[in-house]
Amino acid sequence: MCVNRGRKVSSFEMLEAMTQDTDLRRIPVVMCSGSTRERDKERSRSLGAIGYLIKPVRFEHLRPMIAKAPGTGLPQEDAAGPPVLMRKG
Repeated sequence: MCVNRGRKVSSFEMLEAMTQDTDLRRIPVVMCSGSTRERDKERSRSLGAIGYLIKPVRFEHLRPMIAKAPGTGLPQEDAAGPPVLMRKG
């Protein structure tokens, strides 16, 4: 997850640098911002983000985005459901 409003480097600059690096571009990124502006959402998508969440972030909104990313191991059919807590037993 990339939270917008970085201090030294903006999240958009970081995402752009990641897409130009052959190793880093494979990492799925979800942008997290307080901005509701459509242009920020579009810019995130154009730079390769798999999702855009508006703060405050809720887990049930993040989970389906993560499930869509290749290699996460989270089954898509479980993505929309509530988080499951595993207990040792």
